[in-house]
Amino acid sequence: DDELAETATELRRLSGRMGEINALVALKSIEDYSPSTTRLVVNYYNKHITVPHKCQAVPNDTSNSVYSLRFESTAVRDAIRIALEKEGYETKVYHDPLQKGHPETEKLYSTILSIPTHTDAYAHQDDIIEIINTAGRGAKTPGKEFLSR
Repeated sequence: DDELAETATELRRLSGRMGEINALVALKSIEDYSPSTTRLVVNYYNKHITVPHKCQAVPNDTSNSVYSLRFESTAVRDAIRIALEKEGYETKVYHDPLQKGHPETEKLYSTILSIPTHTDAYAHQDDIIEIINTAGRGAKTPGKEFLSR
């Protein structure tokens, strides 16, 4: 389909370009970027989050813009996400399966939550951790008890 191919080519061309306003915002947002600060946030999260979870393996050369955690259930993940967003903290559910219907992929997707590690998160990391621990312990999943570590 020539028309579809032309549209796809144009969308690809446009998606690779950043407008001037967006570029100014991006430059402003990275002025205070500090890889060592974000690494401190990740390490602090690892040490103080007590809700059962698995941590994202973070290579040394990453920007640490977000940090992903896999919780025991969708109920725990969603309780934490809702509690953080209610207090004004941004969360992301980035991982979307390429194809629906694979049980293990669906299970993983439904339990992963990404939390912030940027400079502002550093100033609020104790609040973020308290919200995660409280909301995660209070989440209910049928037939399963959650214990903090």
